[in-house]
Amino acid sequence: MDTHGAAAAAAPTAVDAQATRPAPRPPSTSPPPPSSASPPSSPVDGPALRPLLCTQVVGALGLSAGGTASPFLAADILGSAALTTLPFGLLVLGTAGSAPLISAVMRRHGRAVGLALAYAVATAGTFLVIAAAATGGAALLFAGSLLSGTGNTAVMLGRYVAADAAPPGRAGRAVSTVMTAVTFGAVIGPMLMGPTEAVAHALGLPGATGLFLLAAVTFPTAAVVTLRQQLKLRSSSPPVRGRPDTAATATRSRTQARTRPRVPLLALAILGCANLTMVTAMAAAPVHLHAHHWSLDAIGLLVGAHVALMFGPSVLSGRLTDRIGAGLTALTGATVLLLALPLVALTSTGAHWATIAGLLLLGLGWNILLISGSALVIQRTPAAHRHRTEGLGETSMALGAVLGTVALAGPLIAVGGVPLLCLALGAITALAAVFLLRDLRR
Repeated sequence: MDTHGAAAAAAPTAVDAQATRPAPRPPSTSPPPPSSASPPSSPVDGPALRPLLCTQVVGALGLSAGGTASPFLAADILGSAALTTLPFGLLVLGTAGSAPLISAVMRRHGRAVGLALAYAVATAGTFLVIAAAATGGAALLFAGSLLSGTGNTAVMLGRYVAADAAPPGRAGRAVSTVMTAVTFGAVIGPMLMGPTEAVAHALGLPGATGLFLLAAVTFPTAAVVTLRQQLKLRSSSPPVRGRPDTAATATRSRTQARTRPRVPLLALAILGCANLTMVTAMAAAPVHLHAHHWSLDAIGLLVGAHVALMFGPSVLSGRLTDRIGAGLTALTGATVLLLALPLVALTSTGAHWATIAGLLLLGLGWNILLISGSALVIQRTPAAHRHRTEGLGETSMALGAVLGTVALAGPLIAVGGVPLLCLALGAITALAAVFLLRDLRR
């Protein structure tokens, strides 16, 4: 509650009243009337958050191009089914490399500038991919996919923007609100592949280019909305009251700069483990389902339901994190993944209901770990160093996906199929759960 602001508002009223009356009145013994001004809304659910939610939806729509259409476009350009996952791998590498750089820009110039820059770079990457589709150039496809990874960086780092101004104890809810918005873009984007295919054909491009044409609109739109909201806030924000002593602030800043805080390795490990397990399992399962005569439509519906559970329960996960703590919530998420992996292992047998349950639980466990891991990053990092740790978190997630899909999936599936892969993923997840238990007992 802005008590200083309320007092300042009341004082001029009293002065004006005394100035307009001929004789002074005795001071009233009744309590002052309550201020009619309503307290500022929480940034977790206030109108100031709406532009951010819009950019999350729009940005997630753009991401659907890299995740959904790039394998098909790669098949058209490269002419080899074995190389269809390469553009997606480069996109993940682009995320891993750009996250620390974008976080550094945020630290120096603010969140909005960093997010807008990431969307601008992703826009450039999207146009390179479109050029690759028009010319058949593999180098343009690879470069564009790499740059497009910054779009994922922007969407994922966006979850920390609301947490910056969230009240104490509501970091999980703030993160979850932003991630819920991602659900709409992540689910709707792949559904637009058909309509955008017609647009691409009308322009003489391969059908899979359609989603990249959509991304060429959504990414710059997200950048413009982000900067516009930042300018609006700067022009309308009142002067900061009660500014702390400048010398004390400078001394504190120098002290924080000299102090290298401990990086919350457990939080980074949780985020990396969540992405490693989920992405690796999801990279293997659809192919094996198709080999057991699942139609592409059925696989698409299942993947869509999985994606919905990756983001949809974010509000519940955030409330759980704020209620019982980030560590215990993360342990819950790890348990859900451990329950999911034996069911995913049955994919190789064609067990329909077990596979459906496994992939849905996989998305739910990832969501719980993402929200709780993000809350741990916020809680265990000093505010002056949060940008750096957030970037390391995104790098950890991207490297986990690369490690799982490139280093683990191929060799383990070749030796023992999906069951051996799920066994290895389960061992990694169980190890993370052990470290969580040790941390909770301290």
